Amino acid sequence: MKKIISLITVILLAGTAYCGNMSVVMVGNKAIVESDVQTRMREENKNYDDALRELVVEKMLVFQAEREKIEATADEVSSEEARIKSNFPDEKAFLEGLEKENMPYAIFLKKIEDSIKVRKLVRKNVTDRLRITIPEITAKMKELEGKGSFSYNVRMKWFESEPAAADFADKFDASKENDMGEAIWLSSEDIVSEVLTGLEKVSKGGVSRPIKVGSRYLVVLLKDVAAARKPDAYSLYNKARIILQNMKFAEAFDNYLKELEGKIPVFYSN
Repeated sequence: MKKIISLITVILLAGTAYCGNMSVVMVGNKAIVESDVQTRMREENKNYDDALRELVVEKMLVFQAEREKIEATADEVSSEEARIKSNFPDEKAFLEGLEKENMPYAIFLKKIEDSIKVRKLVRKNVTDRLRITIPEITAKMKELEGKGSFSYNVRMKWFESEPAAADFADKFDASKENDMGEAIWLSSEDIVSEVLTGLEKVSKGGVSRPIKVGSRYLVVLLKDVAAARKPDAYSLYNKARIILQNMKFAEAFDNYLKELEGKIPVFYSN
């Protein structure tokens, strides 16, 4: 069964603890407690530092959204609630999922509300400010044409730190493949340049070294590679635009997080 938390948003928002335990970090007026970190470690297969860092980022985004008075409407919350429920066969299965996660219904709705606020915050301060020029797209199209076109069958896993990614890559064997995402086919035009460069160094069946993308690190398992049909000009234009958009978003989002780190007080307990 898909976990409730993973269904809420691409940006996972940590809930508050439902039982009394010690606060690990205060992010503005948002507390992260020990049980939050332990839950994230278990659900996302992360080490302590990576789990804590992810939670700090999420709390910063929620805090900033509230500081900017960004709201989630009742209709938006209701729509997202219905979308999440649609992943379950019926209401009973959904409620059993909540119970398994030890999540009160009110907390579930609050997490939806927070995730909507964060999406609006990121759209307002990052996505809507991205600008891609025609000369940039033209240059990227020429770059893609020069590299030729291949399709890669890959599985991927993201990490918050390079040491964690390197440890996974160093210790990789067949048993760890299930810890990675589903196998997908991607054309070379769909892959950001730093990831494509890393893939070109990997033999079939091997895993990449940690690839830095924005503020995170990616390890890629290359399952297969095949020559792809040359795309038409329209497709090439769209692929170039999407690649540039993803690259610029990663950089802009990373810079935005650094900006928030300078504005929002974060206190770690001793």
